[in-house]
This record gives sequence, C-alpha cells and structure tokens, in this order.
Amino acid sequence: MKQYLLLPAFILATIFAQAQPYTVGTKNVTFTDPARSNRSIPVEIRYPGNNTAMVNDSFPFIVFGHGFQMTGNNYYSVFDSLVRQGYIVALPGTETSFSPSHSDFGKDFIFIYDKLISESQTNSSSFLYNHVIPRGAIGGHSMGGGSTVLSCQFSTPATCYFTFAAANTNPSSIAAAPSMNKPYLAMAGSRDCIAPPAAHQIPMYDSSGAPCKVYVSILDATHCQFGPNSVACNFGEGVSGCASTPLSSTAQVSKTLSFLTPYLNYYLKQQCSAWTQFEALYAANTTDDLRRSCTNTIPTNPGITGDNSFCAGNNTVLTAAPAGFTYSWSNAITTQTNTVSTAGTYGVTVSNGVCAVTATPVAVTETALPGTPSSITMPDTVCAGIANIEIVAPVLPPGENYVWTLPVGWVSTSGNPNMIYVTSGNSGGTVSVAIGNACGLGTPLSTPVVVVPSTLGTPGTITGPDSVCSSIAVSFSIAAVSGSDSYVWSFPSGWSVVSGDSTLSVYVAAGSVGGVVSVSAVNSCGESQPATRTVVVPVLDIPGSISGDDTLCAGAAATYSIAAVNGANAYQWSFPLGWSVVSGNSTSAIQVTAGAAGGTVSVAAEGTCGVSQAVTAVVEVNTAPTLTGEIMAPDTVCQGGSQGTFFSLNPFPAGNDTYNWTLPGDWSFVASPNSASPIININSAGTVQVSATNACGNSNTLSLNIAMVDTPAAQITVAGTVLNASPTGAGYTYSWFADGQLIQNASGSSYTPVQDGNYTVVVNGPLCSGQSAPVNFIYNGLQTLANSGFQLYPNPVNNGTLQLTTGEEMVNSLLQVLDAQGKLVYSTSVNATQTTMQLPKIAAGIYAVSLQKKGMYLQQKLVVF
Repeated sequence: MKQYLLLPAFILATIFAQAQPYTVGTKNVTFTDPARSNRSIPVEIRYPGNNTAMVNDSFPFIVFGHGFQMTGNNYYSVFDSLVRQGYIVALPGTETSFSPSHSDFGKDFIFIYDKLISESQTNSSSFLYNHVIPRGAIGGHSMGGGSTVLSCQFSTPATCYFTFAAANTNPSSIAAAPSMNKPYLAMAGSRDCIAPPAAHQIPMYDSSGAPCKVYVSILDATHCQFGPNSVACNFGEGVSGCASTPLSSTAQVSKTLSFLTPYLNYYLKQQCSAWTQFEALYAANTTDDLRRSCTNTIPTNPGITGDNSFCAGNNTVLTAAPAGFTYSWSNAITTQTNTVSTAGTYGVTVSNGVCAVTATPVAVTETALPGTPSSITMPDTVCAGIANIEIVAPVLPPGENYVWTLPVGWVSTSGNPNMIYVTSGNSGGTVSVAIGNACGLGTPLSTPVVVVPSTLGTPGTITGPDSVCSSIAVSFSIAAVSGSDSYVWSFPSGWSVVSGDSTLSVYVAAGSVGGVVSVSAVNSCGESQPATRTVVVPVLDIPGSISGDDTLCAGAAATYSIAAVNGANAYQWSFPLGWSVVSGNSTSAIQVTAGAAGGTVSVAAEGTCGVSQAVTAVVEVNTAPTLTGEIMAPDTVCQGGSQGTFFSLNPFPAGNDTYNWTLPGDWSFVASPNSASPIININSAGTVQVSATNACGNSNTLSLNIAMVDTPAAQITVAGTVLNASPTGAGYTYSWFADGQLIQNASGSSYTPVQDGNYTVVVNGPLCSGQSAPVNFIYNGLQTLANSGFQLYPNPVNNGTLQLTTGEEMVNSLLQVLDAQGKLVYSTSVNATQTTMQLPKIAAGIYAVSLQKKGMYLQQKLVVF
C-alpha cells in the first residue's frame, strides 16, 4: 500500500510545478465538412479565457476523442489542467450512439485539427482568429484512442499523438498503426479489463511507425478512470468485474497528467526543459510498466566561443555549443560555426528540431592597423654616454603600444610605452617609433639626433691649505682643464663660497667642520671625474668637569680647577655677580672670593681657532640668617586656657636654620623647641624672644609681649524649674548644654528645662570663656499634675484648638507654652476651670505647658503634630 501513498504526491508535485495562470472559457461550435456530404461536427472548445473571449494570445491545441458512450465532460479534470497552462482543447461530440463509426470519428479528428488552424489564419470573425498556433496533438480514450491511431491511415497532420487505454477499432487500429509517423505516447492501465493492454495498447504501440514512441502502463489503473464519472463506462467495468482498485481516479488522472503535460509541453510548446522533466519522471519510475523506442537529445548550456575581435581585412570564427544540433545565427548562418568579417553583435539559437535554446549574444569588434604617431619629443643634440635622456610620444589608448628604434650604441634603460629613458652612444642617427597593436605595426615616425663626444679630463691637484679655522676665508685653485667651459666646486657642510664659484680659483669661508674639497670640469656634454683635497678644521675639546666647593659662605675663599685641554693656550672663567678673582685667571686652576649670591661657575678652553664649548658647575652661597618678620601668637591669653599654644615665624623661613627661643621662667615647651614653629605652655604674662643660627652665623632677635586675663568662673543655680547662670552682666553671652549636647536657641542667662538631664552652661566673656560644673535636673511636672486636675485635650493636637481643665486653686493663673529649647512661644491667663484656647501656628514637636500662681507651679508635656 505504501506505493499508493507516495506516488500520487510525487505526481501532484510535478503537475502543480507548472504555472497555471489562466481561467477556462468554453464555446460550443459546429463545423461542417463539405468533403463528407456536409457532415455536421459539433465541438466543445475549452480555451484560456472566459466564456466571452479568449485571452489575447495564441496557443497550441489538442483534439481529443471520447470513449464509447462517453462525452467530453468526462475529461474536464484532465484537459482543464492543460487549458490553465495555455492549451486550446477541442472535444468532438460525434459518434455517441451504440453503433459508432470509428473511421468517421478518426476523420472528424483530422478535420477539426485542420479547421482550428484555418479559422485562426483566415476567418477574422471567428473567436479563434489569430489565437491558434499551428502545432497540435490528436488523442483519445478507449474508442477515441483507437480512432486516433486509425486516423493515421487517412492523414497525419498532428505534431504528435497520445492515447488513453486505446481500444482496437473496426477497421483495425492495430493494422493502421504503421501509418503513424509522428511521436506517440500510449498510456494504459494494468487493471484494464475493458481493453486489456496485451490485446489492445501493446499491439498498437508495437505496430506504430512513430519515430519516437513511449508506452506507460500505470500500475492498478483501470479503463474508466482515464475519464472519470462516466456512468456507462463504470457500468460496463463493473459488469466485467474489474472496477475494484486501490488507485483512486484522482491519483490516476494526476499520474496521467504527470506524463502527458511535459510530453505536450515539449512537442507543442517546444520547451526543452519539459523533456528533461519527462526523462527525470521516466527514470525515477520503478512502479509502472514503461517502454520506449527513443530518447530525445536536448540542447543545454548554449554558448558561443571564439575570438571576439578581428583585424581589418580578416575575420574571426564563432562556434556554437553544444555540438550535434541545428543552429540559427542572427546573421542567417545555419551551421555550427560562423565566420564573421563584420563588426556587430551575434547570437545563435540551438535546436534539436523540436525545442530550441538561445545563447547569450557576443559583441564582435573590428580592429584597424594603427596610424603614425603625431610627434616625438627629445633633444636634437646630445653628448656621448649621457644617461636618462627622455624621449616622449603621445599617450596611446589601451591595446596599443610603441616599438622604438634607436641609433647604434644607444640603450633604453627605463620608462613606459610612450616615454622612455635612454643612454646615448658615441654616434648620432635616427630615433623612430611605430604604433603596434594585435593587428601589426603602423607607419613609423622618425627624427634625427646629433651626438657630441665628451673628452674632458680630470682636473689636476687642488692648491690650498690643509688646515683652516672655522669662519676663516681661504682660497683653493686648480690648473685649467682643456675643453672645459666651467668648474663645479664642492665643500664640506657649513662652508660658504665668497667669490670665484665656477672658476679656476674660489674663495670660501670655512665652516665648523672639515672634510673634502672637490672640483670637476664641466662643458655642454657633461662633467669630468672630480679632483679632491682633504681639509681639517681644528676643534678644541670640551673641558672636563670643574673641581671645587659646591657650597660656600658669602665672602669665603675657594679654588676651582679643570684638567688641561689639548690644544688650549688659555682658559676663560666666569663666576656669579659679586665674586672676585684672587689669582690664576686664564689658567686651569683659579682662586676666588665668593660674593653674596651663588650661581654658575663656567670655564671654556681657548685655542688658536677660537674658544671651546664651556663646562659649568652650580655653586650655592649661604649667608648668616636674618629674621625680618614677626612672631605669630596671641598677645593676650586666658588664665588657665593657654596650654599648648602654637607659635610661628611670619614669614615662615624656607631654610634649615636652628631657632633659639627664650621663655619666661614658668613657661615650658610642649614640642619642637628649636624649630620655627614650637608649641608652648603659657602660665603667666611675659615676653618671648627668638633668634636663628646656621653655619654662616647668627641672626637678629625678635620679641613678643603676651598679657594674661582672667577666665569667667561659670556656675548654675536652681530656682524651682529655672536654671540661672552666673556671672552676669554686660559683655557676657551664654551657651546651654543638656547631657553634653548644645541646646539650640538657648542663649540667655537662665533656662527652663523640659526634660530630665545633666545641664551645663558656658559663660562667654569679652575674651575668655568658662564652663560650669554639671547640674542634674529632674523634670516631675506630670506627678504634680495628677494631684491638681490639670488636663489638656486633645493631646497630641494638630489644629491648635486646645481644651484646658484645672482645679479651682489654679483659676486666674498664668499659662506658658515653652519649646524644647526653653523658648516661650505662647502665654495667656486662665480665668476658669475649663478654658478653650487657640494656640498660634507652631512647628511640630514636644512642648512644655505650665500654670503658675502664688508659688504654685504645674506643668504638662504637649505633643504637636
């Protein structure tokens, strides 16, 4: 059963791979055959288009004959597929009786075939006009298949033939089969018991005279399923007992089309690829009974080989590929090779007589012989043996080149086709150039050239000094050279010509280095070999390092020296401003007295040709220290608060001197006693002094008088709920602390606590500050409130409206609201035991609310949110 699942899928894929762009139109016509007593032939024509008109194109066609007691509509499933692919299908409606004439049926096929062509070619009123390509097939099923073969004994106009389960006719189609002389596809069914292949299709196939014939017997195919839904055929097949098959009618039609479609596309549409498809289908089929008498050779991969250009007066041969077919060239040549002598584009179509493929055209060009160059640019007179003589001709287009001819003894050394560089020989002659291309050389262009011999000799000895100092002007000269026009002098780098350049005697200023002096003789044909003389420019060595002290005190004596320098006859010393030479000036060792400032000591060697580069040493000069500023420290200090006071000199000294501080008897050093910034304990009023000392002496002394004032003795006294600070008076300020934390905004001499804690106060005098001992304060307002009926509602409060309730004893008392820092934010009188009050807008936080009257004091905490 597996073969029936896979094979239809393959067949369907093959069919639907063909484009089906058209819809199906239908017309029923009746043709009249005058040659057969005006026989009336009804025909249903199905075509690409709609029932009104055919698509505006022309198409190949098929004439198909029905089986016994069947009509054309039994074959729509087969032929509508072909119509959609661009075929016209004619289905004759004759011979539908129980006693049909097979001969007339076959003749009807021939008549309809010719009529479709003539209607297209001559009848402008026909819907077929200009729509029928004169390539068609004749085919049929059962009786129609036998009549197809029988028709060949009358005429064979069709391009090709095909049959479905063809039945032998009367007269015998088997006997008529040798008359078939066109390609033939015979299709049969292995389960056909109406017209069994062995008795019908195979004898017709074997007897056929077709030059190329193929037989396909589809496994499990039945007779009637080639034309599905025929009641008469199905009845006869059922009576015969061969209607049962595992192959569906759809699968049988699909497989029929899989062979028929490429067969018709090849012969009628002349598609080479269709036969390739047919061959692939045939080769892949291992299920059905397949036979054939031929294989069509298909042209593939068409191409054109050969040279695409030729020289004027000649030709080139183009060859079409592949070989073994017929050929149609664009210039009407029909052989495989095409001899071309005219420029142009050439294409070729390769055909096997049925289908054709076209090669990509090639462009062939004609190349003419090149012309004569327009010019040669070069000197007309040159010297013998001169190199790099430039010879130029105009630039040529691609594909052309120059062929140069030079006089005897001349040599081309470099260049490109239109510009060459040559070395002249000893004689002149003619320089010529011709243009060459693939077709040969054109007429050359020539120009004469004269060679002047070069005979200059090398100059004689150069007269001049062997040694000269830098910048000194000296002269050099030579004897005249025969034939020379001038002379080329060359000197070491840095030398400059003063006068006489290009003459026998030249006057030059020497540079800083020596080297080679050379001279060559020159005339119009070149330059001689040079004569040379080596000249030295003496240069003194740079002195070695200077020996001597690198640090001195101002006014101290010192000696500086260097090792003797070769060639030096004196030495040039230089010292900082203010220094004085004691002895040894201009020698390699010198004694000096240092000035007040250090700097650079330098010395250079002095010789016959000048002074050498100097060598230097940096010397530092120190002086006794001087204190020019002041002592930075407080001139007034607080009693008991000046321990560890920082002292410093201003400006702060940059050196490493030692500083001597003198203190009053009860003062003492904490740190750095010999520095410029000691730390000192001050215990009384007094005067401090300081001086500096270094290796070069002592400085002057600076002094500072320091006074001492008293520090306030801060105390806290408790008065009920109030803390009071002392001392008091003008010039004092106060800072209150609770448990060591500064109370913000508490700056008065008294403070009312709102919570338990250890309280201290700092009393700030005009100069000094004193801090009290801590006082422990216990806040017990809530306990007192419980015995007095003092209540606040609501608590916490948000909008500032407050209900106050108290006992009779607190009527006409003073109410105060204090913030967390003891600051009064609100006060009023309480004149009843129940009072409503409106607090001002105050910040969220904890507040103390108190009532005071005749020594009575009540307090409660209030939370505002």
